[in-house]
Amino acid sequence: AVSWNRAAYSCALLTFPCAASASRYRWKFSSSRALRSAAHAHPESVGLDEVSRNFVSELTTQNSIQQEQVKIELAPCEIFAHRVDAEILVRNLLENAVKYAGTPPAIEVALTYSDGFATLSVLDNGTGVPRHLRRKIFQRFYRAGDELERKQSGTGLGLFLVRSIVQRLKGNVRVTDVPRQSGSSFVVSLPNARLRTT
Repeated sequence: AVSWNRAAYSCALLTFPCAASASRYRWKFSSSRALRSAAHAHPESVGLDEVSRNFVSELTTQNSIQQEQVKIELAPCEIFAHRVDAEILVRNLLENAVKYAGTPPAIEVALTYSDGFATLSVLDNGTGVPRHLRRKIFQRFYRAGDELERKQSGTGLGLFLVRSIVQRLKGNVRVTDVPRQSGSSFVVSLPNARLRTT
C-alpha cells in the first residue's frame, strides 16, 4: 500500500492554474515536501496551543480580519506528533473557516484537554455544511461547487489532509452545526495529549 505521506506528496505535485490562489498552492506543495522529509523523523511534544495561536495571527493578517472577529480560547495543551502534521492540521482547519465565514466573518478557535485527549474546535459563521456533504468534504479533491455557494478557489486537498493526519494520529474529526446560529463547527479530538505545566 502507498503510504499517506507519499500519496499526499504526489497529489500536491499537480499544477493548479488559479494565480489568485498561488500562495495557498505553494504552501501545500512546501508542506508536502516537509511531510516527505519528516517521514523518518521522530514524533515530539508539540504545543497545539502555540501552533494554533501562530496560525490565527498569520491568517487573520493575510485576510484583513480584525482581532475582535476571532475569538480564541486555548488550553496549554501538547500532543505527541510530528510538528509538521500539527501545523498542516491546524492551518487547513483555519483556512477552511476563513474561506467559508460570513460577512463580516466571526471565527472561534478553542482548545481543551480532558483525560489524555486534546480537542480542537474551529467554528465559523458561514452557511454551514449540509448533512449529506459532511462525509464527502473530507474526500481527496472534493469540490462542493454550488452546493456550498463556493466563492473562492481551492485545491480540494485541505480537509482531506486534515482527515488523513487525524487518522494517522488515531484521533477523530467531525463537522456539526453551530448551536443557535448559522455556520460550521469542525471538531478534532487527538489522543496522547497532556497539559503543559511550565
